[in-house]
Amino acid sequence: MITNDIVGRYVTLRSPVEADAEFALAMRQTPGALKFMPPLNVTMDQQRAWINKQHSMEGDYFFVVFNRNDERVGVIRLFDMHDGECEIGRLVMQGTAIDTIEAHLLVLRFAFGDLNLKKVVGYIYPDNDSALRLSKMFDAEMSKPALGSIKTFDCLSASYYPDKFVETEKKIAKLIYRRR
Repeated sequence: MITNDIVGRYVTLRSPVEADAEFALAMRQTPGALKFMPPLNVTMDQQRAWINKQHSMEGDYFFVVFNRNDERVGVIRLFDMHDGECEIGRLVMQGTAIDTIEAHLLVLRFAFGDLNLKKVVGYIYPDNDSALRLSKMFDAEMSKPALGSIKTFDCLSASYYPDKFVETEKKIAKLIYRRR
């Protein structure tokens, strides 16, 4: 769904427009992304059409991440919303570590504050060290998905909860917003 920009100190999350299609598709095709996400076998026209459709998809928020210079540096998504829960994922960044941390912070703040969700969960391959570090930095509760889960690949689930996020947000803010 389309939403207003979510503005941080270092990055801004924006709902994509057609002009973002090439960047979004390219981000999903990087070797790092392909190692941990299924490849997208789509044309540029299909990607543009998906972006246009995504604007009206209930319970689906896809963002392009822009840095302070208004350059595209990544993508992130909240999706599969139901019963006060959703999945977080498709985080692919080429910006700085601070850009990545703040993008994750902003999307979780949006999930718990604006959307009033009760749980956000991400699925991570066990060898995706950077995603595991980020999840642990944000105090995610790590576990194996339940048998019979729709996630059939060997992965860990990283669950975030609003009560715990209150303290995590303070910790992360202290880390990234100290004077530079």
